[in-house]
Amino acid sequence: MGLATRDRNDNQSVRANFKEAVAAIITHGQETDEFRPSLDPILTARSIWAIYTWGTRAAIFVGATARECHRAIMAQVKQLILLD
Repeated sequence: MGLATRDRNDNQSVRANFKEAVAAIITHGQETDEFRPSLDPILTARSIWAIYTWGTRAAIFVGATARECHRAIMAQVKQLILLD
C-alpha cells in the first residue's frame, strides 16, 4: 500500500470514528430530550464535521485563535442541534 493510499485510509478512518462518536452523542441527547428529536444522527454528524472543518480554517487564513474558532463552531452546532 502506497503512502497516499495509507494516508487516505487513515483520514477516512478518522472521519468515520468522529461521525460514529458524534452520532452516539446525538442519539443520547435525543433520548434525554436535550437535542431536537427530528435529527438524523448520521447526517447531523456529517454536518458537524463540515462545520468543524470550515470553522478551523479561520485559524489558518485569518489568524483566529483556538478560542475564537471554538466559539464560532459551537454557535453553529448549537443552532443545529439544540431544542428551540
